[in-house]
This record gives sequence, structure tokens and C-alpha cells, in this order.
Amino acid sequence: MKKFVFAIILFVLVLPAPISALGQDDIMDRILELYPNVTKEQLASDIEYASSVTKQSSDAIARQMYEELSLKVPEPQEGIYSADKGSGVYPLASSSKGDVFFETASTAGIPHGHVGIYYTPDYIVESVPSTGVRKVKLIDKRVDKGSKIITLKKVHASTTARAQAADWANGRLGEDYSYNFATNRLTSCTGDKNCSKLVWCAFKEKANIDIDLDGGLGVYPVDIRDSSLFVTLKSY
Repeated sequence: MKKFVFAIILFVLVLPAPISALGQDDIMDRILELYPNVTKEQLASDIEYASSVTKQSSDAIARQMYEELSLKVPEPQEGIYSADKGSGVYPLASSSKGDVFFETASTAGIPHGHVGIYYTPDYIVESVPSTGVRKVKLIDKRVDKGSKIITLKKVHASTTARAQAADWANGRLGEDYSYNFATNRLTSCTGDKNCSKLVWCAFKEKANIDIDLDGGLGVYPVDIRDSSLFVTLKSY
């Protein structure tokens, strides 16, 4: 009986503390486990900036960041490749200007997916760590299982609006990559941007359409994939 009680006590002691019981510094450490290419100093800066914009406490921002990352960054999976390298199995199909693709890819080893926008039926524009915003021929782009091509429903955006969004994204060629997903809704559409920031800004800037699923602190690739504004054209 004593051994049994001791085992239960030991089990409770080694359980990770619930997020509500953690201080901001411990929460930041947990965030960095899901966000490895951002330093603690950069994270602290992001939290303070988000706090100043939203008028929420830095502690509340840190907790919200962790909750969003926990939901939108899955556990590492075998066979998920880097969008930067583009080593998927299936050729990405041609589609119309302003359509969007989502692929089951990773950035810096974190499998949160990747998105880009069609500039023409045979070229896409995307942002990846090695080059920032770039234009790629479809013949050089391959995706993996779980990827899809999506388009805004006509009730939400005209052909002209989609084309303007694609033109805006193409106009960002050469801009640097940013690893900040956690608060990228709050930062300017000018300057460094990751893949979801690029696509989100394209529609927000040119058509005043918010394609983010839930309006959290960050817009992630899965937020665009799962937005109710889109309909799926092709699944892989």
C-alpha cells in the first residue's frame, strides 16, 4: 500500500504544471519549445509590442500566444518536409490567379504548414526562410499528402479582388522572411513576412478581406486553410 501511495505522489510531482499555474517566464520557455528560431529576447519584444497594441497585460499576451501555438502547431510527424526545399511527392496543379495553396510542410522543423498564392496559373508566390518572398514555377513545386488548393468563395471576393491580391504579393518579391507567426496579425504588412502573413496581407491590403480563421494574435497557415471564406478546389 505504501508503495502504491508513493507511486501516485511521484506521478503527480512529475506531471507538467498547468498553464494557469505558470509565471510568464515559464510560459515563454514553453512557447520557445514550439518556436525554436525565435530568441527569448525577440519573444519578449513581441509580447511587449502586442501588449502595447492590444492594451492587454504582457502576461495575458504570453498565455494567449502559448494557447494559439499549442492548437496550431502539431506534434512533429515523419515525412513532413521543408517548404523551403519543396521535396514533396505530388506536382502542385495549375490554378487561377489569386487562388491559394496549403501544404503540409515545416519551417525550421516545426510542422505548422505553408501557404502561398497563385500569381498566374503556372507561377506561385510564397515566402520561405532561405529567400524571403519569391516567385516559383509550378514545375519546380511539389507538395505532399494533406495539401490542398483553395479559393475564396465568389460571395466574398471577385475575380478582380483575387487578381489584385496576387499582384500585391508579387510586388513583395525579395522582402525578407520573418519567423514571427505568434503576433503577425499585429505587425505591419510592410517589411519582413512569413508565408501566412504574405497571403493574409495580400487580401487585407487589396480587398479588405480578413481571411484569418479566428482573429487571434497570429495568423497561421492552418488559419487560412480552415477559413470559412474558402472552398477547396483540390485535395492531395
